[in-house]
Amino acid sequence: MTRDADKPDFAESRFARLIALLLILAGIAVIGWHHRDDIFPPPEKETAVNPELFACINERSAQVDGMLADGVISEGQARDFRARAIQFCQQQFPPEN
Repeated sequence: MTRDADKPDFAESRFARLIALLLILAGIAVIGWHHRDDIFPPPEKETAVNPELFACINERSAQVDGMLADGVISEGQARDFRARAIQFCQQQFPPEN
């Protein structure tokens, strides 16, 4: 079989170039879709704040700081008391979600 010299090869045709361009764009679209959260991170979910919880924690922490300043408790005990105070306040006034 002989090729017609006047007819261009398919690989050099405009149609083949259009197909190649569409494949490149499709590849970029697939990669973009796969990494969409990396490119456009979703907004952070805002959590509601319970003001009573923070008031309780501040009040208890102030009491612990007062005992520490008076020398009634040591620094290690103050850390433990603060942790327990936070747990207590979270049980009394659970954070709103």
